[in-house]
Amino acid sequence: ELSELTAQITALRQQNAKLQESQKGSADALAKKGTELSELTAQITALRQQNAKLQESQKGSADALVKKGTELSELTAQITALRQQNAKLQESQKGSADALAKKGTE
Repeated sequence: ELSELTAQITALRQQNAKLQESQKGSADALAKKGTELSELTAQITALRQQNAKLQESQKGSADALVKKGTELSELTAQITALRQQNAKLQESQKGSADALAKKGTE
């Protein structure tokens, strides 16, 4: 009976050792996954910050582009008005030159 108990104790100790080894492996794997999760969380945070900066930069660029587009439209309108004014002045000058030439021939 004593030998049976000794055998059972030995078997239980072996089983306990295996369970402890398995538990240690699981704990190590869990710790590794926890570390990976922390690293990925940090990467996600960094990427979100970078994305926010890029979006802000893009918004600034878009605003600047809209402003330049508005300025370009205004300058184009000014150029058109100046061309029309120039055409009228040239027509008036031609009329004055023609009248002057006519007076000169009289």
